[in-house]
Amino acid sequence: MWSDVDPVITRVADSKIPYPAGSLHGRLSLREGCLMMGDGVVFWPAGTSWDDAKREVVFGGDFHGSPNARLDATFTGGGGIVALEDDLSRTLSTGAAAALRECIDRTGATHAVLAYPEKP
Repeated sequence: MWSDVDPVITRVADSKIPYPAGSLHGRLSLREGCLMMGDGVVFWPAGTSWDDAKREVVFGGDFHGSPNARLDATFTGGGGIVALEDDLSRTLSTGAAAALRECIDRTGATHAVLAYPEKP
């Protein structure tokens, strides 16, 4: 049903907004057209895209050259958990914030996850 929709949600490209320094480790899945890690909707660094043929997240921008994140495989990288009530107005564009909210509502997610790969 959702296969022809790009599931990648990205944050804004702003070097003044730091990335959380936590470590993430979890299985990447697709639920209702949304990329998930556990019960959280995942969003990614600016420049990230989706390769539908390979079913994987492709990193660009500051993370160009990092290994792709495959669907139904374990992702290990950096990031952090974001509570549903957190203000992401500086981190996400209006369109990305709307897509994240839509995914949260559609999947019943309990939180969001900002995930990024280790730099190559």
